[in-house]
Amino acid sequence: HDAPLKGRRVDNDGSELSTSVGRVPLDISILLTYEQAEEPSSYVIAMRRRSDDKYVNTLQRLRVKLSYGSKKKRKGAVVGDADLVPLEVMGVDNSKLHLWTNEDVFYNSEVSSLQIGTKPYRLVRDAADCSSLAIALKPIVGCPLMASYDMRSGPEISSEPTFHWYVGPQSLSAVQPTEVNDTDGSRSFVLNGWEWRHKGRTFMPEERDIGRRVCVLIDLGPDTIRRCAISAELISDRPGEPYLFERRQNDYCTDWQKDGFRVMSYNILAALYLNLEQGQEDLFFPYCPKEYQEYIYRYPVLMREIPGYKADLVFLQEVDDRFQMRYLPALMREHGYEVCFKRKAVAVNEGLMICFRTEHFKLMEIYDMWLTDLLDLEKFPENEDVVRLLERDEETRTLFTTRPTVIQLISLETQSASGEKATVLAANTHLYFDPRHEHIKTLQSVLCARYIARISDKLCDQQPRARLYRLFAGDFNSTPSGGVYELLSQGVISEQHECWKSGATIGRVRLGTAFKKGGENITFWSLANDPEVTNYTRFTREDGTEGGFEGCLDYLWGSDNIRVNFVIPMPSDKLVLKYTALPSKIAPSDHMPIICNVVFD
Repeated sequence: HDAPLKGRRVDNDGSELSTSVGRVPLDISILLTYEQAEEPSSYVIAMRRRSDDKYVNTLQRLRVKLSYGSKKKRKGAVVGDADLVPLEVMGVDNSKLHLWTNEDVFYNSEVSSLQIGTKPYRLVRDAADCSSLAIALKPIVGCPLMASYDMRSGPEISSEPTFHWYVGPQSLSAVQPTEVNDTDGSRSFVLNGWEWRHKGRTFMPEERDIGRRVCVLIDLGPDTIRRCAISAELISDRPGEPYLFERRQNDYCTDWQKDGFRVMSYNILAALYLNLEQGQEDLFFPYCPKEYQEYIYRYPVLMREIPGYKADLVFLQEVDDRFQMRYLPALMREHGYEVCFKRKAVAVNEGLMICFRTEHFKLMEIYDMWLTDLLDLEKFPENEDVVRLLERDEETRTLFTTRPTVIQLISLETQSASGEKATVLAANTHLYFDPRHEHIKTLQSVLCARYIARISDKLCDQQPRARLYRLFAGDFNSTPSGGVYELLSQGVISEQHECWKSGATIGRVRLGTAFKKGGENITFWSLANDPEVTNYTRFTREDGTEGGFEGCLDYLWGSDNIRVNFVIPMPSDKLVLKYTALPSKIAPSDHMPIICNVVFD
């Protein structure tokens, strides 16, 4: 029949196996959408039976379940043997079925269908299915909403899942979908009581939907198991004022760049560090109500913000594992990007992400590295001076080598302004946060710069005639007066710099960015003009003391063959301070992105 009978073998602990191997008994999961001749609607029968159980036991149980949907049963009448729906296994001798197990029937290559009543039902083995489907995020008017899902192990589906979105009254529950074949050959589904709105990976709630609930249906293709999920939260209105980013986007980012590229760096605030189980007054951002710090609120706002700048190259820091696994890559691909993610080391569940528009860039190679690995002198002898410096003090060495800091580094193929083939070496990092250890950040930036220089040299050897452009973005956790800035802008940090005061036990030293002895130090220049503030968390405590920080910590560094056409202005102080500091209900992060339009000369 059009609604096939679907079977799947499942281990006792719930994990799926493709064959019955070993001594652990397998279960068979059976899903049947049953349509009765005298009834206008269908209903779903789900069963789970041991594979080594006698088939006749399953047959009897299935026939009883088939009778449940009849009018007679619903009215409370007793169902006798005469009421049981006849069921025949097609392709084999049914007189011998009393000797067979469930495995013998449902995974018999000669059995292609079951006849239930007068209708044949095709048997689809190991039908594709998802083990979980959820709308965990808050549905907000004007912000993209996405469902998360996990696939069960088994055969791969031939195409990406299709998502169908519906809205309905808050009291409505999930119902069995009815499939409709559209005139264009595609498939759609009717959910009784629900209003269909959209087909696609994301759904944008509208004002007319406020106070209603969202339902999503995932369709994995023909002969697969369809599932629905309903949002835990009702659709809510957006704040009654513009988000912090809206003015910037409306004034400067309505179009893609035509004579160059737009580049952006943004620390989007990992939920990992918020610790929202504490009381409001004990939070790291006590001025921001918890509901606006929850990821279920911030993710949809970020999903509206990040693509809205229409940047060609996007560097992100503090990207949660949850965000990158379930939402952000799929969203960015819908907007024409490819995504590379590098998790921090030492089992930290957040990391770095570079997104690039596939219209302009092609990924060539990935060179990601944990900074501690750059202290291996057999592979990176250029860092001997840093290793010897750290050996002067065990506490400093331990602090440095246990940081999870990584450098994300990829090479991209593109074209220069003259139309020649060119290579972009795109680097992304997030340096150590503690303001008491400026020397640690400076040493981290030394390793990063030398590694970029090493890979640059390698690429130049491979393609001596190709143009090479370097971009180095991130949250450097250092102000323009810090050692990081001096090192990257001048190619060297002097022994007189103030940063060495925080590492008095290791002494003062002069370090450069060259990775070869006697080689030229590579330098960068700050493309975004060092905004006065990229991170604002300044607030006044109840006792009158001040907490938090305000200043420039984020940078877009570039090689000297990159020209800046325009720097996107930062949001006004009035907006930043409207709710004391960042984050707030109009700003999903404690940082603001820095953005500029550049040309590769």
